[in-house]
Amino acid sequence: MKFRSQGRSGRRADPYEAEVPYLAGSIIGVREWGTDSFMSFLRPLTRVESWSVDGTPTKASCGNGTSSHEAPDADCECGLYAYHPWSGMGQHLVEDSGHRDGAVVGLVEAWGRVEVHSEGFRAEYAKPVAFFLATSDSWDDHFTQGYIRVLRKLASGCGAEIIDTRRRGAIGAWLENHPGQLDPDAVRRLLPGVQVGPVRIRPRHHALDLIGTGIERLIKGIGILLYGIFMTVSISVQLIWWGFLLYVIFAAVTGLDPLGIGSHLGPDISDPTHPQQDSPTMTPGQLR
Repeated sequence: MKFRSQGRSGRRADPYEAEVPYLAGSIIGVREWGTDSFMSFLRPLTRVESWSVDGTPTKASCGNGTSSHEAPDADCECGLYAYHPWSGMGQHLVEDSGHRDGAVVGLVEAWGRVEVHSEGFRAEYAKPVAFFLATSDSWDDHFTQGYIRVLRKLASGCGAEIIDTRRRGAIGAWLENHPGQLDPDAVRRLLPGVQVGPVRIRPRHHALDLIGTGIERLIKGIGILLYGIFMTVSISVQLIWWGFLLYVIFAAVTGLDPLGIGSHLGPDISDPTHPQQDSPTMTPGQLR
């Protein structure tokens, strides 16, 4: 694997920005894509550009609309991103590889111009080589089989494998059989003086992802709370109404009214204790 570095004039104060190495060869990384319920496309969570899902590699391009440089560029954020599987965010995706609504997680192989960072890299070319299969205990068999079916279709179209993460250690075993990730020592040699570990790959976008996820969960929680309150009130009103109706029927049939509801509905003129009032006699003079 051949390495070459590209300096960044005027940015030497930040060790992450200075002398970022590039490598020639391929490298394995882990990442997450946005998708739909049919997994008909793969997109970055913070961008609109789609990855190829027909088995061909995706070529990076700059999405700012004003530049004509090749991606990735040392002075731009363009490129195809992925994390080292052992890094902080990489481990998060590997260990928490469960199903996410509207997203899929997997491993990529990248090559061409590959800019290496402490937590991952951004590359010129990349393609998915494996997708993580994880299900939920809350799913019924029909939904589980449907999810597995569309994931297999996606993997088949991309020419990728499926790693069943329901089996403990499946991802680690796959990585051992498919060498290609840069280990921490290699990254430290490539980035002398740079602390390997803190998240440095598009931290702004990652923060936006976390904020967006938090807002989404908050909205869902409020919706569930309001729905629960509405259902509770609705059921309570119905129970009170039907209870009242049954009580009235019971009281009318048996003559029993232990709650005294009948007394609040007006006097019972059939009650012999109820005082009777005679209608006044109208005189001829009053009829005039």
